[in-house]
Amino acid sequence: FPALSAAGAWSLREAMLATRVRCDAIAASASAPSSMLSILASRDRVESLITRDDSEVWLSAVNGPEQIVVGGLTDAVRRFQQRCQQENLKTRLLDVPRAFHTRLMSDTCEFLARGLAQRDIHPAAIPLISSVTARFVSDPDDIRQGLVRQMTVPVLYEQLIRRLYELGVRVFLEVGPSSVLTQLTQRILAAAPDVFLTSIDHRSRSGHEQFARFQAMLE
Repeated sequence: FPALSAAGAWSLREAMLATRVRCDAIAASASAPSSMLSILASRDRVESLITRDDSEVWLSAVNGPEQIVVGGLTDAVRRFQQRCQQENLKTRLLDVPRAFHTRLMSDTCEFLARGLAQRDIHPAAIPLISSVTARFVSDPDDIRQGLVRQMTVPVLYEQLIRRLYELGVRVFLEVGPSSVLTQLTQRILAAAPDVFLTSIDHRSRSGHEQFARFQAMLE
């Protein structure tokens, strides 16, 4: 949502109203209690475990070459966590209220689509890549559809970052709390010697200093 605002697809006010609609859609969901699990393993390895055990969990996010998130009903996720631990894989239950980006969120889609139809969205003025398809998106209707699809399909963060690198992007700035995305991007592009990454949020530096460092990177 912030990226759409930065790209000129909607105003800050519209972004806030859209965020409220998304929150209301999640709150209105009648799905059973669900959870998400982060796993330090490759996508192939995780999908193999899901298929082999016929586990009732689904991919939620591909965050890197060795970091995958799955989601499902809470009991199923805990069973899958035990299965991963038997395979000596490191796991961590995420502190989230729902299994986002999985089919369990399907009952939020109609609510969200109705709400987004009322939001004023413009063609993106700055090139924007969808985290759902890892492709450029600009048309307002395509943006709305992507935001709705994002509720039930995995976030392709690794593919998105690799796509940006292929397009010539070499400087990455994370705007927001912590530096989780910066760390993920470092792992994804570990073999690339010409990449510069930084985060606005730094434990020992002010936001002004970090932004100055970012400007220096661009120069």
